[in-house]
Amino acid sequence: MEGEIAFEVPRDAATSLRLRLASPLIDHRMDAMAEIEVPKVDTATVDKWATQKEAVVVEQPEVVS
Repeated sequence: MEGEIAFEVPRDAATSLRLRLASPLIDHRMDAMAEIEVPKVDTATVDKWATQKEAVVVEQPEVVS
């Protein structure tokens, strides 16, 4: 599968993010976890996004080989 993920974060944290994916949700000892660095954006871009009135359009996921 390939697709987009949309989420909200505090504005002051939006320029430097990492996404952690794991199962189960609570105790991660000895479990597999993926940590992905989210591409960096500058403060001006975050400010621009914060003032947008229209909703973000997320693309439909698709199956890839």
